[in-house]
Amino acid sequence: MLNTRKNVKNIASSLGIRTAKFWIEALQTLPLHRIGTIKVSAQIQQANTLQQLAAEIAFLASEAGFYLPLVLGKGSQVMGRTEIKSQQDLVVDALHNAGVHAVAIDPRCVLLQSQETISGRSLLVVTIDTKPIVQAIYDHKVPVLSPVGYCQEDRLFYELTAINVAKELVKWLQALKLIVVGNRPLSVQDPQLIFKTYSELEFQKMVYQGVLPPDLSAYMREGFDLLKYLGPNHSMQITSLSYREGKLQSTGLLEELIGNGSGIKLVIPPVITAYPFNVVKRDLLLQMANQSFSGQGREIINGYFEHIRDKNPTVYLDSQEKGGAITYPIKDSEYLCKLFTLSDYEGLGIGSSIIETVIMQKQRLAWRTSLTNQQAVDWYGKLIQEYQGISEKHDPYMIYGIGIPQQAWKKVVQQIVSIPATMIYKTG
Repeated sequence: MLNTRKNVKNIASSLGIRTAKFWIEALQTLPLHRIGTIKVSAQIQQANTLQQLAAEIAFLASEAGFYLPLVLGKGSQVMGRTEIKSQQDLVVDALHNAGVHAVAIDPRCVLLQSQETISGRSLLVVTIDTKPIVQAIYDHKVPVLSPVGYCQEDRLFYELTAINVAKELVKWLQALKLIVVGNRPLSVQDPQLIFKTYSELEFQKMVYQGVLPPDLSAYMREGFDLLKYLGPNHSMQITSLSYREGKLQSTGLLEELIGNGSGIKLVIPPVITAYPFNVVKRDLLLQMANQSFSGQGREIINGYFEHIRDKNPTVYLDSQEKGGAITYPIKDSEYLCKLFTLSDYEGLGIGSSIIETVIMQKQRLAWRTSLTNQQAVDWYGKLIQEYQGISEKHDPYMIYGIGIPQQAWKKVVQQIVSIPATMIYKTG
């Protein structure tokens, strides 16, 4: 099984899935039950989409050795015990037909407790007996759960929301990802909202602006509740169905599990701390920065830190010291001279969290990037659009500014253009 899991990197490469090395290593080394949980919407359980999902799950089982638990959505209809059992059997049969073993999990595993509130009686998931679920995974079977729990007080079964059961299962398994496989939420006002990584702060802004439909907003709220419990390096990802010439090509499961995703991704940003330059170990800071830039074949010039030490620099580092930034004041702005993330941790939102923190603290921020670094140019372009900033081309650089008054922009650009090159291409 371990050898099979080593195929994850090859799968990502062969399917053209963009991913972070952190995810690949985690998928290859985590215990199988901690990889993730899949919540499947009721719409996906229709014939053609269920067949596609089953094929993708079978692919993950045969090529990577993954048997992720499925939690089934119940749709809008009220379902009794018979209907729920039939629903589980339908999915189990579809998986069997696709060539992967699966087993229906008894709803008694999800234990409920009643609680009296001002608005009436409510039911809480107090624990999940994960033993049969974990056993199924290590027996190379996909566990299939219904959106139902069992209350020992009155010995009755109760319907729950599938997202709540999935969220609790991720928590009790301490899994890496919660993947919501469902219809693409096209009712958002801006389709670009579908393909983005969100922090809770961004989510709150969208709720205030009213750009999210109620069902998507509820999913995202549940997701952030879970992620605050699990902490950084976990994610909730909502898939986007992919069609070609009217035919379903993908449910998005593979992209969301193995890669950075093709739909909505929710993360808890790492904590970013600001330090005076003189208290940071400069050799370790230089090593981290150069490791981050090594993929571009570049490194910081010798003596650079000595050159900026009298400019009152600020160093920003994330809580796990996987990324950072260095800034110092110039006239009418703060200059972001370095922003970096270790290559193994790219795609986890570290860089975004750092620059967002810098913008909030400094208010006015300017920086530059090489025109040859197209990935950075594209990313910064989106950032400038989001913050209603300014950008200007000055070969060989693109200059960016956020929060800078129009009347000060020209002088800020002149200062940045006059700064000598601080990076060189590595030799040998």
